[in-house]
Formats: sequence, structure tokens, C-alpha cells
Amino acid sequence: MATAKKKTATKKVKTEEKSHLSTEAAAAKKRLEEAQADYAKILADERSDVIKDIKAKVKAYGIEAKHLFGSASSTDSSDHKYFDPKTGNSWSGKGRAKEPFQAIRHDEKALAKYLVEKKA
Repeated sequence: MATAKKKTATKKVKTEEKSHLSTEAAAAKKRLEEAQADYAKILADERSDVIKDIKAKVKAYGIEAKHLFGSASSTDSSDHKYFDPKTGNSWSGKGRAKEPFQAIRHDEKALAKYLVEKKA
């Protein structure tokens, strides 16, 4: 009979521990969800500030989309082999070269950084 009481007491302790862990886990989950919500709000606020800053710099420096992302017509054109995102200039590799290609047109290594990758 002592063994049965011991098993019952052990079972009761394990049940209490499980109940305690569940409560602790639930509290931790709630704190995690609150922290994630705070993080999302902070990130949204910072994103707004960053966008304002970028817009101001774009305006101040006269930056255009082609300077950042290249010109769609220049990079998509099959006859343009080289493209400079800073100036928006492109060159087919034939004929008179535009800057910056003029100075490096015979240097394959230097031209390699301006090479346009063709989409398959």
C-alpha cells in the first residue's frame, strides 16, 4: 500500500509541475507576442523615417530611377552589351564608345564589371 501512495504522490507532483510549466509557457508566449508586436511597430516607424531620408537625398542629388536600377530600355535591349548604372550609359561593344567605356574599351577586365547579363 505504501507503494500505491508513493505512486499517487509522484503523479500529483508531476501533474502540478506540468500545470506550472503550461502556465509559464503561456506567459512566455504572451510576452513573445507582445515583443513581436512592439518590434513590428518600431520597424514600421523606422521604415517611414528611412523613406523620408531617402526621398530627401534623391531630390538633393538629382538621383533618378535609372541611376539606382538601370534603365529598362538600356538593360533589356539585346544590342547593349555594357551598362553603367551610375551614368545610365550603355554600349553595344561596337562603334564609338560612350563614357566610361571610351577609356577602357580595350581592357576586357575593366569592361567585365559593366557587362550586362542576358536573361535566358
